[in-house]
Amino acid sequence: MKLFLSVLTIIVLSVTGNAYMLDNFEDGLIKKDPAWFEFDGVKLEVCENALSVSGFAKNWYIGGIGTDLAKDLSRFKTFEMDVYGYGDASGKIKVELYDDDNGNDKIETDKKWKPTNDDLWTSEINIDWYGAKHVSIPFSEFKCEGKGNKIWDPNFENNSKGIIKLQLIFLSSTKVGDINCSIDNIQFN
Repeated sequence: MKLFLSVLTIIVLSVTGNAYMLDNFEDGLIKKDPAWFEFDGVKLEVCENALSVSGFAKNWYIGGIGTDLAKDLSRFKTFEMDVYGYGDASGKIKVELYDDDNGNDKIETDKKWKPTNDDLWTSEINIDWYGAKHVSIPFSEFKCEGKGNKIWDPNFENNSKGIIKLQLIFLSSTKVGDINCSIDNIQFN
């Protein structure tokens, strides 16, 4: 873990510009600034300024974390975070961004938790490396899975509250397996 922190320090020092840092876990908290909620079988622990993630899946899915945003992200181009993997079968992270298309500051969902009036933008990270890696995903690489207007519109126009929510869904690399990784420096750049 000490090697991970040294590499992350180098990565953080090399990030410049006007990034919006959502969480770097330096406060040691996951329920405050921002308030992350967790669901299903994911196990979390803040260790040495990073969030350690583990859990077991019987059918790919483990669980996840999320936080409410209500942010205008129109000036940013990428979603970024640092991920520490433990080799080929460390797991996968599905990044989900929800944009408010019907201007009510809420995400209405069906029984399968899919938005019924808003867009859900997703991208998947396959953690197949050992050590720390800075992951940067351009918004143009996210795919729309929602039932909104299917247009990337992360701004505060037409009563929209921009990007309402971020969720990180954790999956196993195999149908039956686990996830073992750490994440840090979650930001928009």
